[in-house]
This record gives sequence, C-alpha cells and structure tokens, in this order.
Amino acid sequence: MTENASLSCIPPLHKQVAEYHFRDKILLRQGIMSVSDDIALEERYDAGLKLIVVHSGRVHSESTGGQQIMIDSPAVFIAAGSDNYILQNRFKAGVPLHYTLLQLSPDWLEQQQILLPAVFGSGQALSLRHIALGGRIAACAGQLFDSTVQDALKPLYYAGKAGEFAALCLQQVITAPAAAHKPLSRREISGLQRAEEILRDEMENPPCLEQLALRTGLNSRKLTQGFRQRHGQSVYGWLQELRLQTAWQMLTTQGEAISAVAYHVGYTPAHFSVVFRKRFGLVPGEVRKRHFCN
Repeated sequence: MTENASLSCIPPLHKQVAEYHFRDKILLRQGIMSVSDDIALEERYDAGLKLIVVHSGRVHSESTGGQQIMIDSPAVFIAAGSDNYILQNRFKAGVPLHYTLLQLSPDWLEQQQILLPAVFGSGQALSLRHIALGGRIAACAGQLFDSTVQDALKPLYYAGKAGEFAALCLQQVITAPAAAHKPLSRREISGLQRAEEILRDEMENPPCLEQLALRTGLNSRKLTQGFRQRHGQSVYGWLQELRLQTAWQMLTTQGEAISAVAYHVGYTPAHFSVVFRKRFGLVPGEVRKRHFCN
C-alpha cells in the first residue's frame, strides 16, 4: 500500500476510521462523523468518482454551483467531478453519520474506460446524485472491509471489490427511471419527514399506511409517491431497509444478542435471520462473529 497525501487525509471530526488506499487510485474508508452542534463544513474533494454509503445519519450537501443532495435515510451519495471541487456539508448534532466511502481517481476510471459524462448524461464538471441503498449494493459495501483477507492479497481483493461496488452503483444510476413527479412542496416534504421520524421511532410496531397518512397530513397516495421520489422505494420497502441497516449497526457496533436485535427492529428471530441473509448474503451470527469474536 502506498500513501497519497490528498487521498489519505482524514477530515477532522471523523472518528473510528478504518482505511485502505492503493497508490493514488483507490481509497476505501469507513467511519463515523459526529458533531455536538449543528455545523456546516466547507470541504474540498479530489476529481474522480466518490461513492459514499450512508448507513445511518443525516447530511445535506451543496455544491458551489447550487446542486443539493439531502440524505436522511440509508442511501448512496454519488459525486462525479472532472476537476477538484468544494461542497458545503451540513451535519446534525446528535445524529452520528455512519458511512463507507469509495473514491476512485480519474486515472483509475480512464484505465477502466469509464466515461462519467456518458454515465451521468451531463456535460457538467460536477454531478451529484443519490440512490437508494439496494440489497446488492449494501451487501457489497459490507464486504469492502473484510479483515480475513491475507495482506498479500489485499490489493487484488480491494481492487476487485471497488470495481464491483462502483459498477453496481453506476448501473443503478443508468437504469433508474427519470423522475415522473413534480418537485415536492414544503408541506409534502414536511409530511414525509414526519413519516420517516414515526417509522424510525416505531419500527418495532409501525403504523399501517392509513394510520401513517392520518398522522402526517398526507394521503396514502402522496405518501407512497413521495417515498418513491425521495428514496426510490415504497414506504415499507424503505422501512425494511431501515430495519435491516439498524440491525447491521447493532450487530457490528454494540454486540447485542441476535434475538434482542431482531425484536428491536420488529422481527421474530427466525424471520429476522431469513430476511437478513436475503439482504446481506450473511446470517446475523456470522456478522456478529466477524466483529466481536476475532
């Protein structure tokens, strides 16, 4: 592994960081961004492709050209820049941002014959996107930091996983249908945010769609359309993703018993094991063992 100053510089306020970098081409990083007060940071980024899995937390990013991305549920933030660029990132106090980052240099992209303007359908120097954190993408992200790989094989392993992860994300960008709805109104956004808060707080026993609509002031159709527009998923598709991402975090950071995790996120232990394996490709016990029994 060879260090590169611009790629391996860990931003302040980022904690519990694990990192792998290969020459000046590939950077992988996992960490937690945690602040005690609401904060806006102006952060500089290198040209190339940046893919950030937001496992949990909240961030609002804005480019100098006015592009904005708001993420407050499991998602992948994608930034593709032909030049170095600056983003203003706003973080919420008391809401730690758990993330996995993959950064690919322009040289690496050129070697793979990946033309970002063609992928994003834009002639802009910087394109910002976000996509729902689908099952295959999340499973691949969970394998990016595999501590069982021998040191001599890590360059091969991480290069392969980086390529797989980037391909899955870009494939979703390419195949995603164009937004079919007009921009959400402030009232609709407020109602959707309230719905997300309710589902987070009550994931163990969530309300039905009709009850959720009554509590948010939106009808069932607008709730469903709004979730698809904001997250690319149905209301309960989003809830299931939230449950499973919460379970993953509990298993990997808290070491909770599997049955306790299952009940916390609204599943029986048997059902939890089935949906977890379908989602991540591993049973809960394997994930917990990797992080607490090495």
